[in-house]
Amino acid sequence: GEGLGTVLNIPLPPGSGDEMVLAAMDGEIMAALERFRPDALVVAAGFDGHRLDDMSGLRCSTGLYRELGRRLAAWSNEYAEGRMISILEGGYHLESLAASVAAYLDGLLSGEV
Repeated sequence: GEGLGTVLNIPLPPGSGDEMVLAAMDGEIMAALERFRPDALVVAAGFDGHRLDDMSGLRCSTGLYRELGRRLAAWSNEYAEGRMISILEGGYHLESLAASVAAYLDGLLSGEV
């Protein structure tokens, strides 16, 4: 149907950190936004990529979540007239989860690139 080809999956190898995530954001994800021109962004915001959370095997910092929030807010303004839904999906190390969610929300509220 019309949705064929509209799902973007970017697997990251174990041990990936901030640099690889930002490279994906600046590369494949930005290109997809340009192509799709979405009506809204729907974000499944998982925080288990934090380096202290052993669920995903990723090595992301708390600061990365702030940057992700900042970019998503800016992109929702640029591509979707500010329409965005963000759903908490995961995070199992409670201290890093709390800090990462706070950083992400701070980034969403700043919304500037």
